[in-house]
Amino acid sequence: MGPRAAIAELGLAAPAVRGVGIALLASLPMLVVLLLVSKNAMQFVPQTMLSSVLLAAVTEEILFRGYLFRQLYRRAGWHFVPAILVTGVLFGLAHVGTALRGGALEVLGVAGITTLGGAFFSWLFLRWDDNLWVPIGMHLFMNGWWELFAVSTNAIGNWNANAARALAVAAAIVITLRYTKKPASAGTQA
Repeated sequence: MGPRAAIAELGLAAPAVRGVGIALLASLPMLVVLLLVSKNAMQFVPQTMLSSVLLAAVTEEILFRGYLFRQLYRRAGWHFVPAILVTGVLFGLAHVGTALRGGALEVLGVAGITTLGGAFFSWLFLRWDDNLWVPIGMHLFMNGWWELFAVSTNAIGNWNANAARALAVAAAIVITLRYTKKPASAGTQA
């Protein structure tokens, strides 16, 4: 497979501006809530924004959604739920290092939250016709707002931040259901 085919296979040939724009729109409720409730001054740390936000969103989405989920679901013909569970759990386990100092409950919390996030990103990827830029954008903006307001050093956060995150997820779901069609699939419909 040549470079163009590989890029298309990962979902990166889809319109990037559209995907990232959809994600920005969906993430705005999170930004607004964090602006209203944050007790921390905004902190823009370029190195953190580059590594923990931009690079993390792009590389994790390419690996877990563009490659692993897509291969299990489209190429291996796995049903939607098992493909999402496997990739979501692996995504969750990849994030437990941020909680190791906090004990078993914190590790389980981070693994659980990021597993759900991984499942959500896989669903977005599938519903937007394998446009990987939508989950990349959601991942990028949600992590970006989290870092900008210094919510937490891991995915657990606090009640306000989790309410803000839930609003962004709800907005993404509403936008997605409104503007996409249920995909034809290799396995069970999403």
